[in-house]
Amino acid sequence: MNNLEKFNKKLKQGKICFGVSVISSDPLISELFSEVGYDFLWIDMEHTPNDKREILSHILSTKGTDTAPFVRIPSNKSFFLKPILDMNPAGVIVPFIMNKEDALRAIKACRYPPEGIRGFGPIRSNNYGLMDINDYFEKIKSNLWVILQIEHIEAVNNLDEILSVPGVNSIAIGPNDLSNSMGLKGQSKSKEVLKQVETITAKARGRDIPVGIAIEYSLKDFKNYKKLIDMGINWIQLTGDLSILKSQSILLLESAKKL
Repeated sequence: MNNLEKFNKKLKQGKICFGVSVISSDPLISELFSEVGYDFLWIDMEHTPNDKREILSHILSTKGTDTAPFVRIPSNKSFFLKPILDMNPAGVIVPFIMNKEDALRAIKACRYPPEGIRGFGPIRSNNYGLMDINDYFEKIKSNLWVILQIEHIEAVNNLDEILSVPGVNSIAIGPNDLSNSMGLKGQSKSKEVLKQVETITAKARGRDIPVGIAIEYSLKDFKNYKKLIDMGINWIQLTGDLSILKSQSILLLESAKKL
């Protein structure tokens, strides 16, 4: 129901998966992106006013497509994770993982005992109770990605310990906050930041952990994106819904004024 198997299949075939972030509340946006053919959605709760009902609507909008819905929660707290997990997204993105303890906290919140502390109350993930309970507990082990976001130089310094924690399904690099933490505000595509991105990617891929990144794409950045792919990045959040709306609105208006 969450298209994670389709997403994983693409990665195993060596494909790069591309996605877009969603910060608006209207689920029509997510349905449109899914129909267009994006491999995943980055449904954001960290920097948006979207509540749980709106997040569920975005997740439901991907059903019947090949698009995997990932939800970035506001903080590494179990009470944020619990209701989102029961909506059955393909994965949850946990922001600002700084060390091994943060990684353990996030993973335990997403796993049932004895591996974790997740409370039992699935909604969609067990097909509304129609799935055999034993089948559900077995399937959920592989049907949910716990994605740890690496977005601070301290996290990079602690990366070996973070990646050693069992249950890390993927990591997502946040170059904007990473550059800020390095004293390079607004320089997310600088050589210094890209060097750290390369280090992160190499260490994660060395443990067979897929790597994603959220970084704005434009035709002018083709060379930088080629570098990311050559590094071994597996999935890329290209842009956001409002960024697309803004850029296309400007282009249309400028074009019309030239008439």
